[in-house]
Amino acid sequence: MSVDLNALASDFGCSTDDVKVMLSEIVVSLDDIFVAIDALIEENDCASIAELGEMVKGKINHFNLEEMNASASGLVDAASSGDSDGCKSSFGALKANLDEVKGLL
Repeated sequence: MSVDLNALASDFGCSTDDVKVMLSEIVVSLDDIFVAIDALIEENDCASIAELGEMVKGKINHFNLEEMNASASGLVDAASSGDSDGCKSSFGALKANLDEVKGLL
């Protein structure tokens, strides 16, 4: 995944430091959601996983994080179809995407 901070700053009409602050706030809220998703995967609670996956998509929506959005969509789709292995796989990809964003901050 490639996140272009300069492009985001241009899109939002602000500095890259401002974009980093906005992303930092999202990362903090996603960390809490990810802890919950991880627990729900262990419980195989697909309905709740799908709901939290939609929350993730909502939080990252304005940042054009296409790969992260695709991973979140994969998680929602897998959870909606009751595919626990798909949930684990998509969640792993989603965590990797989040780690990349954290690396930019």
